[in-house]
Amino acid sequence: MTNIGDDAFSGCSGLTSIKVDESNPKYDSRDNCNAIIETASNTLVRGCQNTIIPNSVTTIGEYAFYGCSTLTYINIPNSVTSIGNKAFCECSSLTSITIPYGLTTIGEEMFCDCSSLTSVSIPNSVTVIGQEVFERCSSLSSINIPNSVTSIGRKAFKDCSSLKSVNIPNSVTSIGRQAFEGCISLTSVNIPNSVSSISEETFEDCSNLKSVTSYIIIPFDVNCWANVDKDIPLFVPTDTKEAYQSTGGWKDFTNIIEFGGERIEPLTEPQEVDVAVVPDQISLNGMVVGDTYYVLDADNGDGADSENGCVVINTTTTEEAIDGIADKDVSDASVKAAFKGIIFMVPAGTGTISINAETLGTNLLKVKIGSQAAQAFQLAERETVEIPYSVAEPTYVYIYAGTGTQAARSVGAARAAAAENSVKVYSYKWETADPTGINSVDNSQSATGNEAGDWYTIDGRKLSGKPAQKGIYIVNGKKVAVK
Repeated sequence: MTNIGDDAFSGCSGLTSIKVDESNPKYDSRDNCNAIIETASNTLVRGCQNTIIPNSVTTIGEYAFYGCSTLTYINIPNSVTSIGNKAFCECSSLTSITIPYGLTTIGEEMFCDCSSLTSVSIPNSVTVIGQEVFERCSSLSSINIPNSVTSIGRKAFKDCSSLKSVNIPNSVTSIGRQAFEGCISLTSVNIPNSVSSISEETFEDCSNLKSVTSYIIIPFDVNCWANVDKDIPLFVPTDTKEAYQSTGGWKDFTNIIEFGGERIEPLTEPQEVDVAVVPDQISLNGMVVGDTYYVLDADNGDGADSENGCVVINTTTTEEAIDGIADKDVSDASVKAAFKGIIFMVPAGTGTISINAETLGTNLLKVKIGSQAAQAFQLAERETVEIPYSVAEPTYVYIYAGTGTQAARSVGAARAAAAENSVKVYSYKWETADPTGINSVDNSQSATGNEAGDWYTIDGRKLSGKPAQKGIYIVNGKKVAVK
């Protein structure tokens, strides 16, 4: 006997024992939910609840375990190089599975409706994830797709309602129609630059997405974001924002943020920056996201914590180090070498910086504005601290973790000693102060942002002419943004 064909034992509800010879290259049964499978050497005695397939098997045919509702575990040996369509479909008690090395394609509907499946291990041999493979696997919460995969088929993860995260590697070139439709728990998506085709409805009804990251350098028209909140951040590579704003499907997003590069510009409009939305997959060890520069050490646990909605800074920066880089351009290599934290730039003028954060253990939240002395804060719980400032020119602001070498302004009750020493930053907000000293501007002058006239800083200091530096200024009694 070399082949046990499709549906061989279908409907044999009273069958209790099957002996599979070690040399048999193919095992293929259907609806064999009560069977005990044994090898000739009697080394295998497992029922449908816990099945081990011998190393002699090379092929598992179509519908092999279709509808085996009591199957909770199965070990597939690496000798298996072919698994037919729907082989494990509707195995509603199956909780985990390891796909063998040597398998190149995960066939159509192979695990569809496996409602208890929580984890899947996919080897680097797999190049294709077929159609409807994991459709309606409602307990699947995460999956790692290896770099060998080049295509994700139609409805591959459709209605995986518990799926919170998925890593699409830079080997994938196409994502099929409705591949992630209805993944209502998915909070972030990253699309690599290798992708050249995204079919319709791919991310439709992913209603809880908090951010989308696209590494595509030249965006192409898509129609895949129906019923997705278009106000969430869309992170795109540096110098591509305008292209995304003019490309179908992408241009509907109202909050497009560039990442990459080594330069930041002064903030031009009062705004609150939610550092927690920075997606986990973006490296933050020397990365500009929007107008914020992140220098965080992943090896020391620094980085984005999307689950708790914050950026964690475990690594401390000394006073000598911060003084040594104050006002240096962030592209300077010494900044990345000496500093761990967050940097942004405020324009000339007077305003307030608000930081929502908390401190754990002995670490303090420290904030340094330009070359001014750093201010330290000990936060008993998540709090917002406000720091007024006045600067004559655009100035860097540094947010970092430090030790208690100076008196800290305590906010709330003192925190008991924590097991972990860290600073958690949730957001920062920049606001300008109300302008002063400009009530006597001569309104007879016809002056706009593009014409000659009297220019004032936001705190009322008169300039000699139109400034070249970006920022908020007063012209003819009105605020003007120079970009």
